[in-house]
Amino acid sequence: ASIFDLYPQYSKNKPTADHYLKAFDEVVKKELNKSGKSVDNVNRAIEVIRRVMRKGNDSIAIDSIKNCDLNLTLQGSFIMRASFNILKPRKFTSMVFLFEKIIVFTQKVAAKVRNL
Repeated sequence: ASIFDLYPQYSKNKPTADHYLKAFDEVVKKELNKSGKSVDNVNRAIEVIRRVMRKGNDSIAIDSIKNCDLNLTLQGSFIMRASFNILKPRKFTSMVFLFEKIIVFTQKVAAKVRNL
């Protein structure tokens, strides 16, 4: 296992990681543009970081699926996820998860507000 395989576990504890990458991306590109140096290597490095972060975010999203009768780890490799708008019988947004063996449609459940 490489250090990049550790990111999904790390990102479960750092859900704001996307914000860090955007800030990092902007600062590095700005400084390199000011210096006149090539940003090609930086762009490649940022793309690697984005892929790793996407993998971590996908892992968090898969782990957030609750009340599912299926064992998702037995459904083949995870391929991708995307939002999907349902219009009838009532409008709502679903998150669709594509695995090798199955497509899973999820619906966000509103969190219960507790008065203490």
